[in-house]
Amino acid sequence: MWSQTVLAIAVSVAFPHRLSISRIDAVAPLTAKIGDTLTATGEGIGQGNVDAAYLADGIHDLKVTIVEQTNTTITFTVESALRPGRYALVIRTTGSNPQLIETVVKIKLGLTTR
Repeated sequence: MWSQTVLAIAVSVAFPHRLSISRIDAVAPLTAKIGDTLTATGEGIGQGNVDAAYLADGIHDLKVTIVEQTNTTITFTVESALRPGRYALVIRTTGSNPQLIETVVKIKLGLTTR
């Protein structure tokens, strides 16, 4: 218990402007087609903490269009410029030192359009 308290104090001292850590826990659905809308759920992912999202496969990165965003969800559409394959959702945090955070959840993008 005391280690969690020490960690919370360390985070608040090191990052006083950001007391919550942005993270994605899940993306649904995990299989999508071009034109589909997906929703990522997590914590600390509102507009004050996250200003952009990307789908990345290690070679190609494409910024997605965020259509709705709250502190616990980001809803976005799959763009036509993406090739079929497995992609990770990457979020970019706000602030003077923005970070790119890649999710461990992979999204499978299929060939056909909606």
